[in-house]
Amino acid sequence: KSQHKLAEMYGIGKTQVRCILKRKTEFIITFEQNEGSVRKRFHAAFCYEDVDDLTWQWFQQMCSKRTIIRGIIIQEQARKFAMALNNEGFKASNGLLNRFKARHNINCSIILGEKCSVDPVIAQDYKVRIPELTCGYKPEDVYNMDESSVIFCVLPSRTLAIHGEECANSTKSKDCITMSVCCNMDGNFETSIFTGSSKPRCFKNYVLDSLPLMLTNKKAWVTSAIFMEWVQKMRTASRHVLLFLDNSPVHPHELPHLSKSYMFLPASTSSVLQPLDQGIIQNIKMHYKKRLL
Repeated sequence: KSQHKLAEMYGIGKTQVRCILKRKTEFIITFEQNEGSVRKRFHAAFCYEDVDDLTWQWFQQMCSKRTIIRGIIIQEQARKFAMALNNEGFKASNGLLNRFKARHNINCSIILGEKCSVDPVIAQDYKVRIPELTCGYKPEDVYNMDESSVIFCVLPSRTLAIHGEECANSTKSKDCITMSVCCNMDGNFETSIFTGSSKPRCFKNYVLDSLPLMLTNKKAWVTSAIFMEWVQKMRTASRHVLLFLDNSPVHPHELPHLSKSYMFLPASTSSVLQPLDQGIIQNIKMHYKKRLL
């Protein structure tokens, strides 16, 4: 389209259209460099591009090694590169760090713990085998079971308040039970285990026998004996069931079959391979906290 039509279409002057077309290549390069960023902006030219390039290469290497990186570490590394290049006027300031992060779309991320230690090759190989392992089982007969602790009286650490007023500090609850969740591929849940003290004060007005399967342990943990008791009581209705388990010490590898087959996930891969660890248990806790409030 002609410059005249572009000016009419976008409601700008022809001089502005000419300036934009003249810098077309520059704008395209800048856009590609900022692709994927939530906040698009044009970055001013950096005086120490050699230091920036070396620091960016070093940062990418550290990320590939899953090294924990903080801003102060980036500043120190940039300072070392500047000294090696004899850039005497270089200052690794907080402003320089912020501009470095903005140029390369670097954000602060939460460390995911066990997921970082999972061998991706082992995990991928096991994923490929899942159709073979579940062959011959109906979706309603393929289960996964896992345990997680629940601080059942915990309250939020933040609250809404009038500006300027201090919030009263409350004592954090340490009352804990262990929740064991078991569900199948159809999304149906089996009876859960809730492990706690023999006479929990919070349930003093309830008939314990009316609650979901509740077993006791002084430390509110699931033990091998408790797990075996649950295995014996698990409803099977004479079905051929496949149960996926992680390698927790409370899951003994020699288990009674009772029309069940057991499949243990590879060691240290449950955070990636175990279905319950892909948000199911987290959502159960989230809904519980929502109802608690």
